[in-house]
Amino acid sequence: MAFRLRSCETARRILTNMNASADPCVDFYEYACGNWSRNKSDAIWNIRAVANSEIKRRVRGKHPQSMNKRGMQPLLSILDGIGGWPTGRNESEQKWQNIDDYYAHLSGFHSLHDVWVATYGPVHEDESAVLDIPDTPPYSRNILSEFFNTNGNLTFSTMGYWSYSMRIVSEIAESERFRVTEDELEEDMEEIFNFELKLMQISSEDTRKDYVNMTVREFQGWYDSFNPRTENARVNWVDKLIGNFRESGINITEDMMLKVASPIYYEKLVSLLDETPSRIVEISRENLQISKFPKKNPKTLPLDYDIDSPPSKIRIAHPTRNPKNCQIIGIRYLALNPTRWWKVEQRLGLNLCIKEPRLTAVVAYEYARRYFPDDMMKMTLNVFDDVEEEMKIEIKESNWANKEIKDLALRKVKSIKKNIVYPDWYNNATIMENYFGKLAMGPTYFENSLRFQRYHKLKDLRLLKHKDAVKS
Repeated sequence: MAFRLRSCETARRILTNMNASADPCVDFYEYACGNWSRNKSDAIWNIRAVANSEIKRRVRGKHPQSMNKRGMQPLLSILDGIGGWPTGRNESEQKWQNIDDYYAHLSGFHSLHDVWVATYGPVHEDESAVLDIPDTPPYSRNILSEFFNTNGNLTFSTMGYWSYSMRIVSEIAESERFRVTEDELEEDMEEIFNFELKLMQISSEDTRKDYVNMTVREFQGWYDSFNPRTENARVNWVDKLIGNFRESGINITEDMMLKVASPIYYEKLVSLLDETPSRIVEISRENLQISKFPKKNPKTLPLDYDIDSPPSKIRIAHPTRNPKNCQIIGIRYLALNPTRWWKVEQRLGLNLCIKEPRLTAVVAYEYARRYFPDDMMKMTLNVFDDVEEEMKIEIKESNWANKEIKDLALRKVKSIKKNIVYPDWYNNATIMENYFGKLAMGPTYFENSLRFQRYHKLKDLRLLKHKDAVKS
């Protein structure tokens, strides 16, 4: 019975792939397999995926220890620099403002605001600093709709991000050896989700339509005019904004003009921070910063979001770019405005979508430089030449084909192009230096990814200098 079923399935595939409208005497291949490419339009990608999967399986099999040698240590080292995870440190040790600055120094991104440079003209002859609402977590695409059921009650525990957040804290608690019960975790998570929900609401897309021009000093005075009552809501924006640009090597003054996007956001932020316990703000902001970390995190803590199956089933459509190539940082804006990817390009795709292929290019360059010398290229091409010669011999000595078919086959073999190459600019030290500047790459992917994020974010801010914009 099983043999009969397999035979029927094989026959079905053969018949499905046949193109009965073709003349087998003219083109037998088209007759026998003509519909295969039409029925399997993505076959080449499936083949590539299978090949990549097999390569990864073999590498992991040969080097099981090297794939996750350090475990949670990279993340714990970062947390140690700020006193550990908020649940495990005293409430008076750190303010969220300090935590925010600490992570911004590592990755270039802040959690409650964003700064970028808008450029105008074909050669960036005009630039403006923009103070914008922050990039939001990857799960925020459906946060407003999924946080409530039909009765209007919160349903946190049914969300994938709930489990994700719980696992983050559980893994860190276990690694740092501090005790926290599941009830305590759930209580914290519910308060965090309430805070993040309100943050989503005040930073909704409707508020982005307004821009106000003012200096850095004027913005500080305007923000203070809303009378923040607690340390949570008191923010030294002058220091934060000057620090943003100082990281990129640009010294600005309090008199620099800003384009403040969504001023209503900052007005509502004061009351939101005043009413939220400082510990909840700290954990929420730290959680957000960790969600922005590189996809290749320690194996025990999967901080990456697979764009094909994220917790809230996010989908992003783009006519020319494959979203699988992106590490999503601020999915809210992109998802609500799928036709306005121009803004991502205007911002160099840096603070909304950090593209891993950029880092892949660095890894590929280093690999080619270290392990792919010219003699290796020549040796590999010689192997292909030998294979080609053997094919010619087999064709000439075959006894099943006439001279016409042999000549056709030989012409096909001669037309085969052999390319085992990498981009020419890999060998151009000047191009590499101009592109990567002072970016220093080390031996570990996790740290390299953080450096890469920070480098491109700061490079974006350096557009405020005309000469740097031209060089970029």
